[in-house]
Amino acid sequence: MNLSRYRFTLWLLSRFKIPMIGFCSPKLVELSKKQIVVKIPLGFFTKNHYGSMYFGAQAVGADLAAGFMGYVLCRERGLDSGLVFKDFSAEFLKRPESDVYFVCNQGLDISNQIDESLKSASRITRPITVNAYIHYSTPQQEEVSRFILGLSLKVKTRS
Repeated sequence: MNLSRYRFTLWLLSRFKIPMIGFCSPKLVELSKKQIVVKIPLGFFTKNHYGSMYFGAQAVGADLAAGFMGYVLCRERGLDSGLVFKDFSAEFLKRPESDVYFVCNQGLDISNQIDESLKSASRITRPITVNAYIHYSTPQQEEVSRFILGLSLKVKTRS
């Protein structure tokens, strides 16, 4: 997968389609068929009055990790997708007082969901887990929140 191409796609999405995402200045850190890592920096627009990341900014990060993974997997297969979230639950474990990394490692599950939608020609909803960490990829890595999003998608081949 072309990380630079999808970084640009994310930038376009955040500027012209869903400006709320752009407010959080997300960065695509890692992308493969199995996993995506998205960073939301702690800054003026993403922190609360306690100096930690606002829960709304964390919701944007979780939404982006799960949703963009589904989008990319469809694009890589030449498919159009109608992708929405049907439900959302969050568990906040610790106040994130630095940049937060949102990790979704259910790429294979989402690929299976895409296959199922293609076979049935209907919308399929599955729970997708996103974990959020501070100090990602360091010995001090610490989970700060967990999300479960009901990813609902319907795919079709491009005309």
